[in-house]
Amino acid sequence: MKNVILLSLVNLLNYSFLISQVYVSGRIINAPENAHFSITFFNNTIEYFERTSATEILDKNGEFSAHFEWDKPGIATLSIANEYSDIFLSPEDSLFITADYNSFDSTLLYQGRGQENNNYLATQTQYYFNKRAYRHTKDQDPFQYLEYVDSIEKANIHLYNSFDKNLFTEDFNLYMKNYLKYRFVDPRWMFKVDFSKFDENGKPNYKDLPDDYYAFIWDIDLNDQEAYDNTFYSNAIERYIFEVMSRKDYVNDTSPDKNKFPFYVNRYHLIKSSFKGKVLDFQLTKFMNHYASFQHEDEYWEELMIDYKNTCHNQEYIDIIVNQYQRSTSLSYGKNAPNFILEDIKGDTVSLSSLKGKIVFIDFWATWCSPCLSTMYKTEEMSENLKENTEIVILFINLDDTRKRWKSYLKTKSINGFHLFADKEKSNELRNSFNFNGIPHYVIIGKNGEMIDANAQPGYTTERRIEVFSKKVNN
Repeated sequence: MKNVILLSLVNLLNYSFLISQVYVSGRIINAPENAHFSITFFNNTIEYFERTSATEILDKNGEFSAHFEWDKPGIATLSIANEYSDIFLSPEDSLFITADYNSFDSTLLYQGRGQENNNYLATQTQYYFNKRAYRHTKDQDPFQYLEYVDSIEKANIHLYNSFDKNLFTEDFNLYMKNYLKYRFVDPRWMFKVDFSKFDENGKPNYKDLPDDYYAFIWDIDLNDQEAYDNTFYSNAIERYIFEVMSRKDYVNDTSPDKNKFPFYVNRYHLIKSSFKGKVLDFQLTKFMNHYASFQHEDEYWEELMIDYKNTCHNQEYIDIIVNQYQRSTSLSYGKNAPNFILEDIKGDTVSLSSLKGKIVFIDFWATWCSPCLSTMYKTEEMSENLKENTEIVILFINLDDTRKRWKSYLKTKSINGFHLFADKEKSNELRNSFNFNGIPHYVIIGKNGEMIDANAQPGYTTERRIEVFSKKVNN
């Protein structure tokens, strides 16, 4: 009897393992030689650490096959060399993928369990709804632009309704419901951003739009418990918070004297007073995760940490923030900087530890990052002004690019400084170890390999600061 029970338990464990598996295979014709297939996803919609579920090199026939654990339904990214597409995966899915690499978007096809969900996504991609929604000119009439985005949104909804939604899984229908409800809030809001003009801090100019332009912001459901952790809903809430705090008549009753407290404290109290339930837990956690890296030593932060732990009802979220706080404090002044080994433009490896004995200023950037490029001149000026000081290294680390695009950019643009490249895996490691998400991001490391500033800014003040440190024997 004991053997029967033991065998049953083993079979149950094996079954549990199998049902959390996803199988993906396929054949891509005309794919580049040694092209990679990969499935990547974000660990959650708070930290946004990219994870890789599968990666394989296509064989000589363009074929690939992989299986991996996937414990709950969700969106991921399918990549074949430089082509990519959204893919929605659920436990037990088994997909066979075909495409012509030379016309990837129009030929991408899925067969097998999960095909209905993903063939819709493949079709949606061909309409370029997202890209079209952001196409606007700085001189366009704002309300004409709203009508334009409305038309894109309606076209997206019409396409979705043209499919038999009964064939989609329940989880995919919920994902698409929230996608269509909130996806186009951001392009409407982004109309106010003028990327042709940047201030000295690299921030773009904001257009002065009529108050009634923002009706779409005030119409957002602030209590959508069903969409609480949806990326597009969360982003819409971000835009709402920005607009509320930008209003001249903004007053928050939960913060007794808003002029007494710094901006981020008032933002915390606005979130706390505006939301409830899962939306509140998520938004407070997102806030704490964002600000912990550069406010954790501020006099008000400990009080916010106590209040957050008493307010948030999700222990997993609390654990994220505690971990974030620990990572942030590990990068405080005088702590050992995380080492890394990356490739330079010639393909030679360079480690941070090999630069010990010098002050290192790091500019994390990417060729696709407009704020990175618009503020890069500041780091370049520092590099030019400090080039005679052999005690200082101005280091540019490229993230989330391809080597080809990175090298091509550096060939076209003459950028003063020392350049290193981080592939996807290394990029994720750097974001995690140096505790940042957005770029550009800047770090100063001392001669003995210890942190000076994990959240620096390029410019004259920093230039003078690292000059002073370069003259010291120790930090």
